[in-house]
Amino acid sequence: MSSAVMKLNNYLQKTGRTAQLSWLEHSDGPANALNWTVKCKLSGQVIGEAASPKKSDAKEAAAAMALRRLGQ
Repeated sequence: MSSAVMKLNNYLQKTGRTAQLSWLEHSDGPANALNWTVKCKLSGQVIGEAASPKKSDAKEAAAAMALRRLGQ
């Protein structure tokens, strides 16, 4: 199964917009209980955002949201 991050990268590569993609990653909380918030931005606009105790899960969820907003 392909990850949402990979699907997003593939879609943006096909449309020639990979250079417009950026990620913002921020953590809150004590070191033993971090909560990660990840924002997926395209051309400076947030198109996906998610939070999770695991950074990778937050990034996957943000990418999935971005894909939905892009109609994919």
